[in-house]
Amino acid sequence: MPAGAKQVVRRPLMPAGAARAERSTAAEIRLSAAPLGGAERAPSLLPVVRVSGELEVKRRLPRSFWILGHASIALAAAASCRSVEGTRGVPPLVEIYDTPSSLEARRGEAGSELFVRPFFGLERRGDPVVRRLKILLPFIDFEWGAESGRYRVLPVFEHRYRRKRTGGIDSDTMLFPLLFWGSDPEEGGYFAFFPFGGKTRGLVGQEEIVFVLFPLYAQLRTAGRRSTHILWPLVNSVSGGGWSGGRLFPFYGHYTWETEAGTPRAERRFILWPFCITGRQHQQQDPTEVFLSVPFYGRRENSASLTRAYLWPLCVTHYDKKEKKWLVGGYLIPYRFSGEQFDPWPFFGAKLQEEDRWASVGRRRERFFFVWPLVRYDHGDDLSEETLRVWALPVFFFFSSVDKRTLECRTHWQVWPLCEHKTRNHETAFNLLAPLWFDWASYERLYGRLFALFRYRSRVDFSAWELLYGTLYWQSSPEESVFSVLGGLLEVGARKGSLRMRLLYVPWWA
Repeated sequence: MPAGAKQVVRRPLMPAGAARAERSTAAEIRLSAAPLGGAERAPSLLPVVRVSGELEVKRRLPRSFWILGHASIALAAAASCRSVEGTRGVPPLVEIYDTPSSLEARRGEAGSELFVRPFFGLERRGDPVVRRLKILLPFIDFEWGAESGRYRVLPVFEHRYRRKRTGGIDSDTMLFPLLFWGSDPEEGGYFAFFPFGGKTRGLVGQEEIVFVLFPLYAQLRTAGRRSTHILWPLVNSVSGGGWSGGRLFPFYGHYTWETEAGTPRAERRFILWPFCITGRQHQQQDPTEVFLSVPFYGRRENSASLTRAYLWPLCVTHYDKKEKKWLVGGYLIPYRFSGEQFDPWPFFGAKLQEEDRWASVGRRRERFFFVWPLVRYDHGDDLSEETLRVWALPVFFFFSSVDKRTLECRTHWQVWPLCEHKTRNHETAFNLLAPLWFDWASYERLYGRLFALFRYRSRVDFSAWELLYGTLYWQSSPEESVFSVLGGLLEVGARKGSLRMRLLYVPWWA
């Protein structure tokens, strides 16, 4: 063979099946703690491939192993991140607040609240304990305790219960709009399958409703008054509770309401509704007469005022007999003109009003708008409160109020959806990215927290800010000052005059 030539070793060809069989018998995968040939060495956790007893190959760890490891490190770092509100958890996904967000809790009840964003919040408050579970607000809202509870799934389901002082539980359930059922230890149970028939309680302001094949037949009862409908709204009769009368719609109707002593309280009548409608409220100090012929003319008068309507709801006039003031306006198009108000709606409007009728309160109001509802200004002042509201929709609004009895001051302004700023006495809150345009604590905590990339909070003896859910955090208070990166990857500060430092989550000085 010439010098420098490479020797080529040719292996004999074999069938594909035989090649696969040879590879399967020659290759053995195992976890090895020692090398081939018997010499000992440090254990290895990597998979080892032995080929024909001569070749050892270490494979890389599976991709899922590295993903799980990185996720665990990120989770631990997130759990170490601080929050300007002092919450615990893994912001912004899982957090625990020391104060619940419901209205009842803000009135003084102690408790806590867990949020798993953006899915649900679980609140615990009060003594005895009341719990509230809010899932994808406002759709699912459950609240339960020893004395009462409510389970609501909008818009189709609601169940309520409360323990009565006399013993037993009053419960009501609704699967809207088909099924209604419940029970009461004093009044008994009820059930209704709409529109076929049954009995309901506490709906549409009525103590009890009994119906069969609605609108064929229905009877409503409240405060001793019984109203029976046949082919609603055509035929109706009313009796009990001082009421009497009925109607054959739209031809004629007449109703009266009297006291137990038989003194008239109110009366109304119609003929060929709505062309002739009359009414009288027999109030002791200020009886009121009403006449309507819709849409042509209407009139309502008492000792204090006179109101007339022409081609209702296009034109309405109102005269205040005590203040000797006129107002002209409409309802379909809400324009208003008077000595205190000039509103060629919706282009612009102005109102300067001193409401003498509330002389004990002394309320004064100044209101302006331009291209309603886009630009508006509204200022009110009385002996108890002063308020100011400014809108430049959809990007800006400003609210402020001063309670003159408690001297509590509040402000709230927002440049939507970029940022918002709130104050309450000496407390301040600022959020960068604030897409929610209403100030409801439950929604702010469940949804708004996800968008707030930068947050700042301050009070008399404390101020702090955080960036990217606590990735960077700064805090200053009389006892402690600290700057932190990822909750302790790097953290420097001082506590009671002594230096503190953490590096890679390990304290170096404390």
